Amino acid sequence: MDAVRRGALVRRIESGPKGEWGPSGAQKGQNRRQELDAATSEGPSDLFERLFPDQKAETHGAGLKAPDLHADLPPLPLPKFALAPAARKARKRFKEYEETGMARGALRMRDDMANQLAETSVLVLNNASPNLVEDDFRRLIPQGRHIEGWTLEQGDILRIIPGRDLATLAPLDSYFLLFSSPLSAFTYQGHVARIHDIVASHSPADIFSPIPPPAGFRIHGIDAHTAIQNFTLVPPTQSLDLRKLKTPLNSKIQSLVQHGGYPALVKRPDRMPFEARLTLEGLPLTTNIIRLILLQTAKTRALGWSGSEDLTPQLSRWKPPSSFRGAYRDAAGKWHSESHRPAYEKPDDDSAQENDEQKQRTTSPVYIVGFHTSRALQSFVHYWHRRPMEDPGTPTYGLEEGDTPPIANVEVLW
Repeated sequence: MDAVRRGALVRRIESGPKGEWGPSGAQKGQNRRQELDAATSEGPSDLFERLFPDQKAETHGAGLKAPDLHADLPPLPLPKFALAPAARKARKRFKEYEETGMARGALRMRDDMANQLAETSVLVLNNASPNLVEDDFRRLIPQGRHIEGWTLEQGDILRIIPGRDLATLAPLDSYFLLFSSPLSAFTYQGHVARIHDIVASHSPADIFSPIPPPAGFRIHGIDAHTAIQNFTLVPPTQSLDLRKLKTPLNSKIQSLVQHGGYPALVKRPDRMPFEARLTLEGLPLTTNIIRLILLQTAKTRALGWSGSEDLTPQLSRWKPPSSFRGAYRDAAGKWHSESHRPAYEKPDDDSAQENDEQKQRTTSPVYIVGFHTSRALQSFVHYWHRRPMEDPGTPTYGLEEGDTPPIANVEVLW
């Protein structure tokens, strides 16, 4: 506004009449312009300073910002739209599905199990590798979101019991997983199933498969790259058979839950903290001969096997339960009572003595080796597995001339 008035005044002065005796109109306009500049530089620069002289800026010439007239006014309350209970529940379920990948039916089952009484629940994994270890299962426990390596209480495993043939203690393709509550078992089962789906979908099968997901790529809150590396229960192309056993449990499963394993195995009076299963492939050796070989190798190594002051570990021969004594195994690998053996499978009287002599040479007993520490157990397994049961520096005991030493098969008994 001041600029417009100033321009009009300058034009009027410059266009005024010129006097003969006085200064010309241009000189008067120039003088007037200088006076106007001096007055403008000293006076207020805009209308706000004229109207409100008390609000003048502290520094001369700085731009003056108008105060916020709404600063002292309280904010108006925004209208609150109350969602219906069904809408709030649906929004919560949708958010949980985005985070966990659980469908509506699975979420409803989880809520129902949360209201059940806390009791031991059992999951059984079938058609799996018999060579799995405990870490293969515990790596799949649901992890916390904020702290790396923090396992959640829901989904934590109490105990893992591998299925075994009690006649030979050979591992089977089934595993029993014990949980503290039905909700914990359901959480672990759903989490492992989602990991298996991710592994089956993103694992490369041939040269035409897409590249594996990079590290940090998450699907429903699960790192796909880490899941592919840690999942070892079944191959990616095989379906996962992990199911929950319904209650009430049968007597055999209830005995496993009550004792934390097979009673004939875990309730032995001479049980050691760490044990291994030892079998011999070839000619059998007696317990004393095996103990003597272990003693000689310990002296040769100048290091004991037991993990304590004793040079030799505890060695005992496994005796099957009474239900397996006097039994035979059919072609399918199932055990039956000797009284139910078919007539065509029973040996005749003429070959009975020959079979007894052959049985003494071919029967491979099962031995349980006990240790005091886990390191001693791992050292024994690493040294003796698939190695001839002999001491190179001493004569071979229990073998006839021309016989080769038996091959030891050792595995951790857990």
